[in-house]
Amino acid sequence: MTKNVITCKKKGVEDKKCMFTQLDWEELMDFKFIKKYIRYIHREDQNFNVNELYSFLNITKPESQVFTLAEETRYDFQFYDDENITEVSDDQFDHLIHLCSLQKRKEKLIHFGSIYHLNRFNLKFKENIDFLKSVRENMIINHPVLLDIGDKISEQLGGLGSYIGVHLRLGDMGFDKKFGQKAEENVDYITKSLIEDISSTPNELEEIEVSNSNFVSTSTMIEAEKCLQSISPEQRNFPIIYLASDKPRNDRRLKKFLREFPCVFMLFSNFEKYLDQLKRVKNPRDGALLFRYFVPFVDGIVAARGNKFIGTPESTFSEYVTRLHEHWVGS
Repeated sequence: MTKNVITCKKKGVEDKKCMFTQLDWEELMDFKFIKKYIRYIHREDQNFNVNELYSFLNITKPESQVFTLAEETRYDFQFYDDENITEVSDDQFDHLIHLCSLQKRKEKLIHFGSIYHLNRFNLKFKENIDFLKSVRENMIINHPVLLDIGDKISEQLGGLGSYIGVHLRLGDMGFDKKFGQKAEENVDYITKSLIEDISSTPNELEEIEVSNSNFVSTSTMIEAEKCLQSISPEQRNFPIIYLASDKPRNDRRLKKFLREFPCVFMLFSNFEKYLDQLKRVKNPRDGALLFRYFVPFVDGIVAARGNKFIGTPESTFSEYVTRLHEHWVGS
């Protein structure tokens, strides 16, 4: 048991040191491609103690053996590969750093503040673009419990490719201010996209269901049919919709979406009982329960397994669910 877990048991989960647990990537993702092409080690210093990291890497003179990219903002640096690039491709970033300049450094360790963001890399060379694309496409969730729960819920909705998956990130006006400010705009965008999509392909999902000779309606599908019979005739041709979101069904910003699509299913509104086994999953490193960290992944897995997936613009999570959808269902 690590120092962090012991501290959390004494102080409670609201203590700042208890807001995280450190999980090896291979516990969550398929790392076959990464292992083949990238040399890596798992960081062992559980409390992000830089001195422990230096000791593990046998760094005795950090002033000459470590180069730190100290970021002044969350999105300070964008990395690029073509010397002809003179401006950032996304105005959220402030500075450009050429990848070759990092490659030429003599230090043993380059310490990044963050490489988080869909547009962190501004690439022009095909080889680099293809490699980044391959890394992203191969980082597929393979945690057995997450996949099992996602599959069971998906089956309730009719199975792989039998419904429409949606991810709507609503955010707030605090840390997630970017999405909080655009929440209504994003609701409008997804609502309009769904209406247009359903109107252009009205029979596609029905054909998938009929093609299965052993098709048996689930309790969720029967519930959906009852719901459809209770609403206006013009809405009855809508397929089953699964909505993944960072907010619950009663969030006021979802009213417009739910008014347009009354028969929508959500994780905690309709499938909470399937999460019971997730409550027992622990991090093998420190014994921390992973439920609150893993719930969004279940939401994403179910949304990704629909016949179509529509996500929130600029959402990293939507982008990842899109990749899961393409991997499991196809583009």
